[in-house]
Amino acid sequence: MYRQIKQMFDPNGILNPYKVVQE
Repeated sequence: MYRQIKQMFDPNGILNPYKVVQE
């Protein structure tokens, strides 16, 4: 779910602090 939200708000992963968690 967080991954979908990340792609919606921040597709490049720039603003997403949870990128490391999701990756």
